[in-house]
Parts: sequence; C-alpha cells; structure tokens
Amino acid sequence: MRQALDGRTVMNISTETREILRNYKTVINARRREMGRNRSPPRRLLMKSAIL
Repeated sequence: MRQALDGRTVMNISTETREILRNYKTVINARRREMGRNRSPPRRLLMKSAIL
C-alpha cells in the first residue's frame, strides 16, 4: 500500500485482480439497484469482500 497525493491509501494490485474487483462491484451494484437501494461506494465493497 502507498499514499496517494490526496492522502488516500492506495493498494498495488494486479490487472487481473483489478478486473475481478470491477466485475464484483458491477454485480453487487446491479443487485442493490434491483432491491431499490443505492450503490455501495467501492471502498465499502472492498472492505466487505475482505471480511468475507
């Protein structure tokens, strides 16, 4: 992990991992839309997947 210029913590992940997370986020947000809920911010999705 490293610090971005704006102070956020940034993970160094592979292109394949980034694509998997992007697809995961798309699926989760589609399910949330179907249930009438707002989409989850990417950081929250990452934290939830890290706990699972």
